[in-house]
Amino acid sequence: MTREHDKNTEDILKDIPNGKIIINRHNSTHENTIFNKDFRYCSDGRGLVDTYSVFPGIELSFNYYYANCFEFQHRPVHSAMQINHCRSGRMGWKMQDQSTIYLGPGDLSLHTLHSCADSAMNLPLGYYQGVSVFIDLNALTATPPDILSEAGINGNNLYAKFCEQAGHTAIPASEKIEHIFSELYDLPERMYLPYFKLKVKEISFIGKIFS
Repeated sequence: MTREHDKNTEDILKDIPNGKIIINRHNSTHENTIFNKDFRYCSDGRGLVDTYSVFPGIELSFNYYYANCFEFQHRPVHSAMQINHCRSGRMGWKMQDQSTIYLGPGDLSLHTLHSCADSAMNLPLGYYQGVSVFIDLNALTATPPDILSEAGINGNNLYAKFCEQAGHTAIPASEKIEHIFSELYDLPERMYLPYFKLKVKEISFIGKIFS
């Protein structure tokens, strides 16, 4: 399985030159993700990010990296959160405060966009595939989707649960996480947005699931 995903990642990125990350924004205009005009990177490999606007202030991206390391710089944002799910490969992500998040297949991490504003990502297997969800916590608190509002989930309590102390949290692989994320990776394109909306609601329930 490792070699299969390694080859799959290499094939997806075969037309991208080394040192380049291609960012495809699909109906996505929100400025609180890392992929705005202030985003900078340096790498010995290549990457592809496909990002979609799901709700106001919430984006989902598919990430494909084939490299040994990346360095990232972007505007620090305390009021935005990034949730990462690793599908395959491995990652050690050194945050701005010099702490490191480690992700392997099925693992999950959450951090503010302040924590990763000046960070370095090492890929010990040379590749990585995963999904990221970006949440503007202020927007989620001000105008949450109805299903989250009814469950008492908003930006304030997500921040307090996962990011207030260290700025980031890592959660090991589990059946609950697999249930939420596994179906995202093999959808037909026509199903992307309606299905993403359903899954973002599930992802936002993480705060309840791991209470």
